[in-house]
Amino acid sequence: MILMIAMASYHSLTVKTDHDVKAWFAHGFRVYWRRATIRWEANPARSLCSETPSLLAVYPHGAFCMGYSRLFTQPELRQVHWCYADFLYRSSIFRAFTEYTGRPASARKQYFLSLMKRRQTIAILPGGFEEAAISCVSVDRVYLGQRKGWVKYALQHGYSITPVFTFGEHQTYATLDVLAPLRLWLGRTFGMAGTLLSMLLVFPVGLWWCPILPRDVGLHTVIAAPVAPPSIASATGEASDDEVDAFHARFVEALVALYDRHKEEFYGQTGARKQLEVW
Repeated sequence: MILMIAMASYHSLTVKTDHDVKAWFAHGFRVYWRRATIRWEANPARSLCSETPSLLAVYPHGAFCMGYSRLFTQPELRQVHWCYADFLYRSSIFRAFTEYTGRPASARKQYFLSLMKRRQTIAILPGGFEEAAISCVSVDRVYLGQRKGWVKYALQHGYSITPVFTFGEHQTYATLDVLAPLRLWLGRTFGMAGTLLSMLLVFPVGLWWCPILPRDVGLHTVIAAPVAPPSIASATGEASDDEVDAFHARFVEALVALYDRHKEEFYGQTGARKQLEVW
């Protein structure tokens, strides 16, 4: 949030309503990232206004999830509930601020499922802090290989999953890549305590003259067509492991395909050689 305030401060605006606040931050992002874009591969109505509710799965997390924060302020996504780590959502300052600029929600299971039961449009960062732990300035990485719980919930509640990827997110901050395996191990082994410790070992560095501010790189977010959920064979509505694995595999395939379609466009000639690392 400090980063958002700093970026928004590039533009002066008298704040009177929550609409003004959103406009202020949205403009701040446009000024800070002059080459930033948001692109829909399909009609937004297909992802947000269809009869099938949608879950926007946003990648990558990066050191400070700049792409996710930028989407949060976009007027065309105002009906989306943006899920954050529960300890952030419980922070009174963070919650008050985000409620004034968008529609925040807790990623805690009970809140997440309550949104699904009401068939609300939801956005999450499935990679979470583990994905932040493996962030690397030279390669795009997603923490997705074995993370399937959220896919199971989407399947059981009849949600499509919309792949969203921000090109350039990994370049906003440099990190100590040599410590990535250690950071990931800490998070996996010691739970939240290990995750918080691993975040201290990221050592993100943005601008040389103000390391907390992100680097001014091209930040390009692509929102793909949603991956439709298959029908569940069980009469109880419980998805089997095979059904979850199949839906998860389709999503991974769609996310990698999205990356491959646009990597050369946004990364130039070097993009042709890039591969999305799925951990």
